[in-house]
Amino acid sequence: MKYKAVVLGGEINFFKDKDYIDRVKKLEGETIYVELKKQSKCRSTVQNNYWHGIVCKILSDELGYTVEEIHEYLKLRFLSEKKFDDKISFLKIGSTASLSTVDFERLINKVRMWSSSELGCYIPKPNEKDLINKV
Repeated sequence: MKYKAVVLGGEINFFKDKDYIDRVKKLEGETIYVELKKQSKCRSTVQNNYWHGIVCKILSDELGYTVEEIHEYLKLRFLSEKKFDDKISFLKIGSTASLSTVDFERLINKVRMWSSSELGCYIPKPNEKDLINKV
């Protein structure tokens, strides 16, 4: 279980929605461990605009799919992981919205390298304004 909390006045204050309250009630009398981890900054609007407007758009034009189809494909290819247990296995596909700015930058770099090496399709870096303006 993961729940969002804020630290105020040296106290941990959990955001208490119905799911949180129901789950915590079931733990009455149990010893639990809480991992303290600072929430990383989510991807920036600039990164998101570059992703959809440049990365996905260039690949969309190159491969003949919509920008949204390319977005979904890239999530499947680069953000998915196989999950297994005793009874089933499934594919968990990650979300770009949940990535930190650092992780989103890593994803963009992986896609740029893949596109260049596998497709022969160059995707300009965000600072290559002259090339981006031609897209």
